[in-house]
Amino acid sequence: MKSGLLRIFFIAALFSFLLPFAASGAMELKESAAGPLQSSSKPPVDNPTTGKAQSEDQRFILVANIDAYFTYSDLEGSDDMWGGGFNATLAPAYKINDRLFALVMYDGNYYKRREFYADDFGYLQRTEFQGHTITPMIRKDFGEKSRYSLTPSLFSTWTFNKDGGDNSNNDSWDNGLYNYEDLGVGLDFDMRELFGEYGSLKLGAQYYSRKYPNYKSLASLVQIPGQPDEEDEKDYHGTIVKAGYKWLKDYGWSWTSEASMLYKDLDDKKVVELNGLSTEPQEDFVYNLNLNGWYLFENIGGGLRLGVELDGGRYDSNQNYYDLVGVVPNPNTVFINDFYDYYAYTLRPYVSYTFDLLPLTPGFSYAYRRVDYTDRLARNTIGLYTSDKQWEELHETILSLRYDLTDQWSLIGWWQHQKARSNNEYQSVYRYDYVVDNISFGASFRF
Repeated sequence: MKSGLLRIFFIAALFSFLLPFAASGAMELKESAAGPLQSSSKPPVDNPTTGKAQSEDQRFILVANIDAYFTYSDLEGSDDMWGGGFNATLAPAYKINDRLFALVMYDGNYYKRREFYADDFGYLQRTEFQGHTITPMIRKDFGEKSRYSLTPSLFSTWTFNKDGGDNSNNDSWDNGLYNYEDLGVGLDFDMRELFGEYGSLKLGAQYYSRKYPNYKSLASLVQIPGQPDEEDEKDYHGTIVKAGYKWLKDYGWSWTSEASMLYKDLDDKKVVELNGLSTEPQEDFVYNLNLNGWYLFENIGGGLRLGVELDGGRYDSNQNYYDLVGVVPNPNTVFINDFYDYYAYTLRPYVSYTFDLLPLTPGFSYAYRRVDYTDRLARNTIGLYTSDKQWEELHETILSLRYDLTDQWSLIGWWQHQKARSNNEYQSVYRYDYVVDNISFGASFRF
């Protein structure tokens, strides 16, 4: 671990030293898709059709945001690893008339690094991931000064995982246990200049079907007598409703807010009862509230941004859990109501500064995330349940750099440090305690 960290700091120092000697340029900075800090005087626009100025006779519009980078990744207790990735948003649009646009948006990413992601029980390691979403949509502006917009859309998503650590045999994209496919529709309503020229309201709804082609239930594999096979136990139909309000200014105070609710109706999964499986289907509700505010100072020799983001969530499921722990012939059965219910919150202060004489923007953020389960009990090192409710926390620190070469090209780099902890000490399958360092450097293109 020590040698790995030394290499991380050496690469970071070298990258920081070389940045100022690159070709200079000036542009309106935008948030790097690879890092959390917004380094622009104005946050990115929501809809690609408004992202570029256009003449009256210009019919075709293209917006492209692409980041490509190398990554050095180090997980405490494992070998270090070189990887990389890309993030890309491409949105070709056609202006039918002054108030009607047709566009197709592609949003995709790929990366190779060490990281952990959550399933229903804990955190699993993966080394590679890719996801792709295609969204055709129509945007119709109406009302006085085209203040209102209505945007119906279709979308399809595919994700692929290479799960496991150093000893994993999963070397194929097709075998990822948690690969999934989405197919859905959406409708968004926008109202601009609400409560002032800087305010805007957005209401949205989505309906989609999610399939996990590689995930099969244990009951369907072993054919347990008297129990439904629940073959596609993770597949579900989801409905999302959300509302958000933004107040965006070039300087001074700006803020965004969004509240959302997701309803998940699982296709095959039944609720576990004390004496077996019931006929009641599993239903989950996910509530989330996000608030993000920042202040951009003016006339201080550059652009200083100070901000803080707050995120709170609630997971509410009717699913319980029945576990058989211990060894035969004296096993211990444990039944836990509302096993999946939890509260979660995140606090993330951040700061960035854009130099006046040098097109360089360093940034820093720190995030603390906490998850508290309402009924799930923590387990000790041998897997027995304790009397304590389970909790999990994550500390994340990110240092970022951005140097503009031209109006379209930039060099980017960031260092991400994550430290996770939990009072669940049973980690034979899932990891709750880990430390990961990722350092990335590459290039960004905006058009």
